[in-house]
Amino acid sequence: MRALERAAFDLAERKKVPRPKCRKKTGKKVAVVGAGPAGMTAAYFLNLFGHDVTVFEALPIPGGMPRIGIPDYRLPKEVPDREIKDILSLGVKIMPNTRIGVDISFPEIRKNHDACLVATGAWKEKKLNIPGRELATSGLDMLIQAKEGRKSALGKRVLILGGGGVAFDYAGTARRLGAEEVHIACLEPRTGWWPPKRTFNRERGGGSLSTTARPSSVS
Repeated sequence: MRALERAAFDLAERKKVPRPKCRKKTGKKVAVVGAGPAGMTAAYFLNLFGHDVTVFEALPIPGGMPRIGIPDYRLPKEVPDREIKDILSLGVKIMPNTRIGVDISFPEIRKNHDACLVATGAWKEKKLNIPGRELATSGLDMLIQAKEGRKSALGKRVLILGGGGVAFDYAGTARRLGAEEVHIACLEPRTGWWPPKRTFNRERGGGSLSTTARPSSVS
């Protein structure tokens, strides 16, 4: 199903795709806090229902994690940019660089709107409860810096603590930033969630994989 949806998105002649029609204006104003996938999707449908929608975003650009966190080799930034442009063209307004509680208060938003949806996402990383954890580099920060074109201070040998799809995003990004070896250590056994062998070998390069491994400290 995912492949079929992607084929429709990639191959459709966009000029022939009819624009959705908005319902009659309701006169209601809705605020959406957060311009990630949830916030922009909600803004899109609320606008189609006839409401006046304003999205408040703390970052300079909308899109959330797909726009600033997922590596370009997996999701080119032009894709979310195009989707967001389509949403904004329907009349949705966006307020970038606007942090709630800093640039505008939440009571002010509630006062000026009939409804408010908070869609800020889950940005806080789970920290390892081991000694020396402050010495480790945040994988999310590395992905964001790479997406922005800023290089992280990575060495030639990189160890990634954790498994799953995001770990391989870290591994692939580290390799593209110049790491010669990428080692992965995770709690999980090597079961069905692993990527194809070709992808796994490419992303870790000359590194190693340690499964069912529990780190005790970082030094």
